[in-house]
Amino acid sequence: MRERLRISVWIMVPLLAWASVLACGRSESVGWAARDLPDAAVERGQTRQAEAQQQAQQQAQQVETNAAQQEYQQLSRALVRLQMEAMADSVLSRRWNALVTDVDSRVVATSAFHRGLIERRAEIERLLEHSDTLTADQQAELARHYQNVQMEMARVRNEELRKPEFFGRLAGFQAALFDKMRELSPGQVELIDRLEEIETKQLVPAESGPPVPGMQPVR
Repeated sequence: MRERLRISVWIMVPLLAWASVLACGRSESVGWAARDLPDAAVERGQTRQAEAQQQAQQQAQQVETNAAQQEYQQLSRALVRLQMEAMADSVLSRRWNALVTDVDSRVVATSAFHRGLIERRAEIERLLEHSDTLTADQQAELARHYQNVQMEMARVRNEELRKPEFFGRLAGFQAALFDKMRELSPGQVELIDRLEEIETKQLVPAESGPPVPGMQPVR
């Protein structure tokens, strides 16, 4: 009986030892898992928080941009006649025409597509000079094509004007234009200053941002 008990004890000791080892292993594994889970949760929470902050910033920027654009459009409508009057100044007019001519020359030299558009515009102008030989539908169709050409040329000019070759001249012309507007209408200086402030923020080189939705050069 004692011998069997002794044997049982010796058998139990290793079993208890192995149970202890296994228990320690499980405890260690559980401990790491417990530490990992909160870290992962914190990381996910931080990611969600960063995404929420970024989205909030983007929304705030969009609201600010929309407000500035709305203000810009209101100011442009209020000052459009004054701007046209300023553009009638012979010095400013020659300066602007020279800039547009140089830009067009650059476009013609580098783009066969836009060279074709300019040729098409000249053709339409010749046809419209003899509008008495055209039907109303023909005149309307030519006018539509002409407007499309003008819009595309304005778009490509805006891109070229913001390149280093022309950007300095554009900025200088804009400054001179606003100075002339203030000279013609001192009573609207605050509106003119605000319009210039918005355009200056928008007037950036091609590598720094998108084209300005401001005054488009039209011939």
